This record gives sequence, structure tokens and C-alpha cells, in this order.
Amino acid sequence: MGFELHIIPAEIDEKAIGDRLSDRPEELVLEIGRAKARAVLDAARREGKSEYLLAGDQVVVHKSKILEKPANKIEAEDFIRSYSNNVCKTVGSVILVDISSGKMVEGVDCAEVHFKDIPDQIVHALVNDEMCLNCAGGLMVEHPLIQQYIDRVDGTIDSVMGLSKELVLRLLRGLQSH
Repeated sequence: MGFELHIIPAEIDEKAIGDRLSDRPEELVLEIGRAKARAVLDAARREGKSEYLLAGDQVVVHKSKILEKPANKIEAEDFIRSYSNNVCKTVGSVILVDISSGKMVEGVDCAEVHFKDIPDQIVHALVNDEMCLNCAGGLMVEHPLIQQYIDRVDGTIDSVMGLSKELVLRLLRGLQSH
């Protein structure tokens, strides 16, 4: 997207924020994204290298359940196996803050991934890669092993992967127009 990035990790307890049992994953990812933005805003101001702060969060919704990063390989395997011949939905938030003024804009983008049958050997290979442990719902549509088992994506791949470019640019235009 043509931006210079400076990464400041947000040291927050994400599990302590929001309601994972509700049917409102959009609100959950916004709450966590806001908490991340608040946690790093002062550091971003001190650093003085950036005009804007971008924070966000993502979950996967599958069978009416909110899935976050798997706790371990067993949970990752359960998540990935459950996507076979099924649909899951990604819900991702973007929080943009003008660092000097503190003005904040936010939004949510969703996408659906429709899967074909995923063979057990593919599930095992994905889990053994361990990268899935860093992804909401263990979902890694960009992984070469899973791509042939994706029937279709309703939405954009960048949204499924955690950051909707379209949403970021729309929010940035809104922030700049004020």
C-alpha cells in the first residue's frame, strides 16, 4: 500500500477483553483493536516517526463460534479439520488514529471462505508447519497446501489474511478529510 511501517507490539491481555460467547464478533474485534491502539498511542507519539497508528484484530466465526488463535496443535487440528466441506467467516477490525490529534476512525470487514473436503494428511501437514498457531482459527488461506481445497472466497484475500486494504484506505481517506 506504499506505507513505511514502524511496529510497536501492544502488550495487552486480549482474552480479558470482550465477550466471546456473544453473537457479536464485530464488536469483539473492535474492542480489542481499540485496546491495542490505546496501549501503543503514547509510545507512537514518543517515537515521532509516524503520522498514523493502525491497530486491529481478527477472529474466525465457524458454526456460530468465535475462534481465535489456537492454543496448541490439537486445537489447531480441530479447527482446520472442522472447515472441511464447510464455510468459515473472518471478521477483522481496523482502527486508525491520527497520532497528533488523537482522532480515531474504525471499521470492520468480513469475508467467507468456502472449503472443499480437506484430507487428513493436509490437516496434519498444516498443523506441523506451526504457522497456523499464529492465525485466528488456525486459518492460513495463503498456505500452498490448503489453496486447492478452497472452493471460493466471498470477499478479499487480504481481508481473510487479517487486514483489508480497501478498509484501511477508506478509513485513511475519512481521517484525512477531517
